[in-house]
Amino acid sequence: KLTNGQISVDVKDKGVVRLVLNGVEITNSTSSAIFVEEAGKAIISLQEGTENIVSDGTKYVYPDASTDEPNSAIFSKDNLTINGTGKLVVKGNYNNGITSKDKLRITGGILDVRAVDDAVMGRDLVAVQAGTLTVDAGGHGIKTTNDTEGSEGYISLAGGTFIIKSGKDALHSKGGIDVSGGDLR
Repeated sequence: KLTNGQISVDVKDKGVVRLVLNGVEITNSTSSAIFVEEAGKAIISLQEGTENIVSDGTKYVYPDASTDEPNSAIFSKDNLTINGTGKLVVKGNYNNGITSKDKLRITGGILDVRAVDDAVMGRDLVAVQAGTLTVDAGGHGIKTTNDTEGSEGYISLAGGTFIIKSGKDALHSKGGIDVSGGDLR
């Protein structure tokens, strides 16, 4: 149990960093609980048979007025993959639940994401291949943010089970949404 702490990843050589969550509870009252500042790719693996809880506070403290990141319980500036068979409970009390400023892939696990605003967000891509994703969002359920013509963000749901409750769109993307598999409720 890590109370009012943060797992921070800052790998300058753009390497692959794997975090294995094995029954942890990580809380940070003033920032992200897991913050990937730099890495070629970050992988969060959920150990089989475990429940992992990640949460942030309702108010963040930034070094200056021009800084507005990180802004979610799990925040990555680079590619992020979540895999494994364990459970991950994410409580985004400040803004978003899980955010990647690049590509976000979910290839397994049981995810329960609650967020004040958007629950699951990627800039260029959100792709789900397997797992169970339960979402309760004040804003969008699953969202991509890249809206540049020709390279818009894209959502791909190829497998898994989705239960989405959202105050705005369940799925929101300027680049398109492809649901080729899975069970969307």
